[in-house]
Amino acid sequence: MPRLLFVSNEGNDLVQVQGDRFLRNWRRTSQPSTRYPRYEEHVRPRFVEDYHTFQSFLADNKLDSAFSPNQCEITYVSDIRACDAWASHSEIYKVFRFFDQSYFDREPEPTETLGVQLVRLIKDSAGSFLGRLHIDVKALVQLDDGTEKQNPLFRLTMTARGRPTEAGEQGVLGFLDLGRANIVKAFDRMSTQSMHTTWGKSQ
Repeated sequence: MPRLLFVSNEGNDLVQVQGDRFLRNWRRTSQPSTRYPRYEEHVRPRFVEDYHTFQSFLADNKLDSAFSPNQCEITYVSDIRACDAWASHSEIYKVFRFFDQSYFDREPEPTETLGVQLVRLIKDSAGSFLGRLHIDVKALVQLDDGTEKQNPLFRLTMTARGRPTEAGEQGVLGFLDLGRANIVKAFDRMSTQSMHTTWGKSQ
């Protein structure tokens, strides 16, 4: 069975279905009014709505007995573009806390590209293993259409993946909520205070 793709009229929201998975996505389009959606206001309620529609489809076609989620996943992708706080990939220590400025200061030539991968465990309130948080940082450049200038950016991909916290829908939502909380906490801890100031983060 191929993967089936359902796209909203605006083009931002997608539902993907195949034999072993149900996916609900949001993507940025070229529309200037496109805003990154908030989890509580958009992502979670839209997921629940489409999840219910999918479950109804399975029940109507007598397929629901074969549907038992055993893994959940939530992913955030953020492009962190050069700004007043940093201007080149060599200044990654100004963006993320897990780099030491002294290393880059000792290098005679600037760093052209780099990549980082981290994996952290996700546990429930009792300390039992539930899954993993995968963190991936890539150094990329974005070409300015008007000037042909290459603008540096860091693409941060954070994926929480693991088993439902309990059986049924509540277990699926339980892991998605927990995974999202882990992503937000990790992003806050790994990004620098200067970036928090640039983003206008409230304490």
